[in-house]
Amino acid sequence: MKINIINPGKDSIFTNANLDFSPVAVKVSGCLGEGTTHAASGITVMLTGAEAKEFGGFQASNIGSSEGKLKDHVVRNKFGTPDSSDIILHFDFIFNEGHARTREGIIAAHMAADEFIEDIRSCLKSLSADTAYKSKEYFDTLKINSPRIVLVKLVSGLGCMYETAIFPGEPGGCLNSRSIMDVSNMPLFVTPSQYKDGVVHSLC
Repeated sequence: MKINIINPGKDSIFTNANLDFSPVAVKVSGCLGEGTTHAASGITVMLTGAEAKEFGGFQASNIGSSEGKLKDHVVRNKFGTPDSSDIILHFDFIFNEGHARTREGIIAAHMAADEFIEDIRSCLKSLSADTAYKSKEYFDTLKINSPRIVLVKLVSGLGCMYETAIFPGEPGGCLNSRSIMDVSNMPLFVTPSQYKDGVVHSLC
C-alpha cells in the first residue's frame, strides 16, 4: 500500500484503476442516522490498485478498468466524486497475482485503508463543535396523513468490484460493516437519516 496526497490541480498524474472514493467522517455520539457526526471537508479518500508488474500488472477490475491520467477518468464536483478544491488522500494498492480480481483482495484493500483512516477519525472526533465552520441539523419528522414514500435503491451485490458494505462502524466506512452479499442481497430498510449518515458504502 502506498499513500500520497494529491493537491487540487495536480490530477494530470497516472493512477491505477479506481476502486473507491469516500469521505472522512466519524460518529461523536449516537449511531448511524442519529446523534452527532463530525465530517472533514476539503478532503476525499481515493483507493486505486493493480497487481504487481511481475504478475502482469492486471488492473483491478471485473469488466473494464480506469487506469490512466486521473483528470481523464474522474469528473469532479459530482455526487460521489471529489470537489475541484478537494485534497485527495490517495491509497494505491499493489496486489499479489490474482488478488486484484477477487472479492477477498478488494475487500482487504478497503479494510486496510479504513484502518489507516481510523487515526484521522480519532483526531476529528476530539475537535470541539465550536471549531466547525459549518453545521447542519437533520430531522426525521412524522407527518400524519401525508403520503408514505419509499425509495427503492438497487445496489451492487456480485462481489469483487461490485459490492456494497452496509452499516459500517463509522459513516461511509468499511470496518465492522456487513456485505450486502452476506445477507443474500435481501432488501433492507434504512431511514433517510441513516442513508445521509453513510450507512451504505458502495465498494466500487
